[in-house]
Order: sequence, then structure tokens, then C-alpha cells
Amino acid sequence: MKMVLPPMLIQRIVKISGLSFEEALGNGWLRVVHPDDKEKLFKGWQEATRLYHESFSDYRFMRPDGTIAWVMDRRFRKQILKIK
Repeated sequence: MKMVLPPMLIQRIVKISGLSFEEALGNGWLRVVHPDDKEKLFKGWQEATRLYHESFSDYRFMRPDGTIAWVMDRRFRKQILKIK
């Protein structure tokens, strides 16, 4: 499943994660999601897409310096349509 994110969201991911814009494109940003959070995040987004519901997720980014950043993410119905 490829998650198409809007440029504004990618820019926020870049600020929080330390990735470059190019590294964060496509599913590249998932590299910095904490391994313990990836499955839950994917399942939540798949379910929201399948049911065409809004979704709310909280997960962690692992920064290059080893610190953790908690992220709260809310996707609205029109954003879910862009997840392919």
C-alpha cells in the first residue's frame, strides 16, 4: 500500500524526523516510524481506507540523534481517498 501524502505534511515530517524532503516521499518516511508502531499504523490506515472513515493515529518517529518524537495524526475522509 502506498500512502500518498500532501507536500505540507511531508514538510512537517522532514522537520520532525530529520529526513530530507526526497527521503520522505512515497513510503520513505515510514523508515523513521518506530518498528513497534508500524503494524498498528498500517492496519489503522487500511481499515479507515476500507471503511472510508476518518482515522486517528499516534506513533513515534526515531530521530537521527536517537531521540523519539511522538506524532498524532488525523486523516479526514478526503485525505483517505488519496491513500492508494
